[in-house]
Amino acid sequence: MYVLMITLGLAMRATQATWLGIAPNYFYQIMTAHGAAMAGISGLAGAVVLALILVNLFVPSFAVGPLSRTRPIFAESARGYMAISSGGITDEMVQKSIDE
Repeated sequence: MYVLMITLGLAMRATQATWLGIAPNYFYQIMTAHGAAMAGISGLAGAVVLALILVNLFVPSFAVGPLSRTRPIFAESARGYMAISSGGITDEMVQKSIDE
């Protein structure tokens, strides 16, 4: 999809340089499709990158399998922040933190 949008962008630039003769009504249809698709692709790519960063920094406490053995940098502080912000600090949480 991204390669198709690059091709449409190049076709629009070639039309502006008078190398191609795309009719104005088709040019604006191509421009609309190109802009909407590029915005969508960029937004989706940004969301994926953000999700990957967050998964690597904050591991939820209910993780199982290989993820349960990893210790990302901010995992403990994130759990502590979530507990404090929700107002739900329990004796078990404090004891678990002490034991670790």
